[in-house]
Amino acid sequence: MSHLFKSGDRLIIYPFRGRKREIIINRSNYSLISSETEDFQKKEFNLTIPSERGVSFSLELKSEKTNPTNSFYTLNMIDKDKFFESNNSYVQKTVITRGDEIRIGYNRLVFLPQRKDTNTDSFTTVKLKSRVVDSDLNIMIQGETGTGKTRLARIIHDRSGRRGRFVHLNLSSFAKNLFESEFFGHKKGSFTGAMNDHAGAISEAREGTLFLDEIDSLSVEQQKKLLLFLDSGRYRPVGGSGEKSSNCRFIFSSGQDLSQLLKANKLREDFFYRLTNEFIVVLPSLRECPDQIKEYLDLFCQNNELFLSNDLLRFYLGFSWPGNFRQLKGHLSKKLILSGQRRLVLDELDYSLVRNDFDREVNMSEINKETFGKIKEEIFKQRLRFFKGKTCLASESLGVSQATLKRVTKS
Repeated sequence: MSHLFKSGDRLIIYPFRGRKREIIINRSNYSLISSETEDFQKKEFNLTIPSERGVSFSLELKSEKTNPTNSFYTLNMIDKDKFFESNNSYVQKTVITRGDEIRIGYNRLVFLPQRKDTNTDSFTTVKLKSRVVDSDLNIMIQGETGTGKTRLARIIHDRSGRRGRFVHLNLSSFAKNLFESEFFGHKKGSFTGAMNDHAGAISEAREGTLFLDEIDSLSVEQQKKLLLFLDSGRYRPVGGSGEKSSNCRFIFSSGQDLSQLLKANKLREDFFYRLTNEFIVVLPSLRECPDQIKEYLDLFCQNNELFLSNDLLRFYLGFSWPGNFRQLKGHLSKKLILSGQRRLVLDELDYSLVRNDFDREVNMSEINKETFGKIKEEIFKQRLRFFKGKTCLASESLGVSQATLKRVTKS
């Protein structure tokens, strides 16, 4: 019976007018009443839903009991001469199951299970106030690679109630001469290779959210073109003859500190202030917030019924994770598959993290041979401190013998 819609589950309403609404069902009865003039309203057990002119309806969402401990909901049309659409059929009454989609005129009702916060794919440590999420404010997200900028942007869109799509445009993924076409769209024949009309990201994101990823990759000339649009809200597709307007919300992201780019003359001053004058979210790196690592590990273990050895937990909490959440999630997923065990321990796969981190930080070809010995000694000592003086772990992480480690560190 777990598939049946129950108290505590969610009703998502996509009304004829206005934003979508999410209701946690916690009463035994609700009345769903049409209104030609009002936006959606929730008063006690009455849900007033706007409808097209001349169309009226009245329904009841009612809890039914199979026994003293189990119950489910039914949806009933009060008007005897009217129907609603459920599973491609027109009915006056139906038992609601999780995932059902009901259509009443141009209104759409979706019945979903209660939200669970144990999904590591939607994990975020940033808590934004609902008035920010629900507003039309453009948002700038700054953070290193892998800190979850795209994930946060999608969460903001999903919880904002905007009716349109979430469109993700990575500004560093296409050639610079295609910027205007990808962003504003183009008309067939407007340039070589334009074989068909292309709507562009702005048009695709109408009434939704346009996520402009890696905004710091734009050239100064591209910044000027985007700034003109952001100021006016109007644009012209490449090869088009008329102007269009946009009603999408913008979320920007940058992997670099925009103020530093401004100082380096890689960012226009007016563009900088336009991006940063509304709302800024800075995502910290994992090395700055070890508590985030612990929280993520707890969620991952809970979802996969796993246990971590104490040595492995200490290792993960002490590692710098240069790739942040993306690296941590990928490493855990690979370790889970390769181990085939419910208890994960520190092993060669984890040691490879340290070696890869070492190779990333030190380019051996650039080291002067005369100073190599001193640098090597310092690196080895760092590894030894990292593993709390355990020569067996430090030597394995560096791919050398314990004797070599002791000789180099003179320990």
